[in-house]
Amino acid sequence: MARKKQNLMIRPLIGLTTDIREDGKGAMFFSRSRYAMAVWEAGGMPVLIPPIAGTSASARLQGLNGLFMTGGDDLDPALFYGEKRHEEEVALDPVREAFDMKLVKAAISKGVPTLGVCLGLQEICVAMGGSLHQFIQSDVPGAIEHVLPGGKETSHPLRIESGSLLDRLLTSGHLVNSSHRQAVRDPGEGIRVTARAGDGVIEAVEGKGPSFLVGVQWHPELMCSDRAQSGLFKALVEAASGSDPRGS
Repeated sequence: MARKKQNLMIRPLIGLTTDIREDGKGAMFFSRSRYAMAVWEAGGMPVLIPPIAGTSASARLQGLNGLFMTGGDDLDPALFYGEKRHEEEVALDPVREAFDMKLVKAAISKGVPTLGVCLGLQEICVAMGGSLHQFIQSDVPGAIEHVLPGGKETSHPLRIESGSLLDRLLTSGHLVNSSHRQAVRDPGEGIRVTARAGDGVIEAVEGKGPSFLVGVQWHPELMCSDRAQSGLFKALVEAASGSDPRGS
């Protein structure tokens, strides 16, 4: 009897941006496991991208089918949108910061399907010429709490723009987790705002072009038991596989 061929799924390769930590023996590159798990459970193959100084961002994208810009600390405002650093900021490692920005610009230019979470959303917008509220509580009159004292997580509902990809996955009023001091002020060129919190703070964006480009301010990787939240990663994997998760 002829042996049946196994129909193995080929997972698209999804690059994940990584953090840097010094331990006295040199730099360590790492990523929180929830990021990789969310990509894997959505059908992708997570691939860590260490931010090695001096390497070409375009070259690091070669062979990848998609990009996941992960969370992290705060961008240097003086470098990217000409403001002094707020005293509440926690500085992102400068090597990661420089590499991430080159990477996301290259990905957008090449049309690589890209999803950004928290810092990743902010990097997408700043890369496109946008800017940030460095401290929501002082910058946004009437702001709700987007992070509790001590950096603890809170939650709030969303107002979602009709016709967006997010509108296909979530509904207005959907609760999301929240643990951020900063937020997008100006989303930049070619970027559409697709969700806000009740106080008007930007919570999600999408690219206006044909390629998959989505950023969210919350952490959907911590909410993947929610089918709608896991749908964000499935949409990235679908786009990386060559299909259009946005539909017609």
